[in-house]
Amino acid sequence: MFEVQNLINRINALCCEKNITVNKLATLSGLTQSTIDSILKGKSVNPRVETIDKIADVFGVSIDYLLGLSDDRKRR
Repeated sequence: MFEVQNLINRINALCCEKNITVNKLATLSGLTQSTIDSILKGKSVNPRVETIDKIADVFGVSIDYLLGLSDDRKRR
């Protein structure tokens, strides 16, 4: 099971690292800004796998990395 805070921390860290704004992340992932905002504000405590996959794809990381279940960033 994952902790929502791990997801929030990883998304924020990757946004800073890649210099991507929340708006840009929404555009690149094909998600709405409100969906990204809900995740980052902890309002979406159980986001859909498809949503997490789209975010992971933007950053080129694995879903497990994004969820804090692994420190291996490699997307398979």
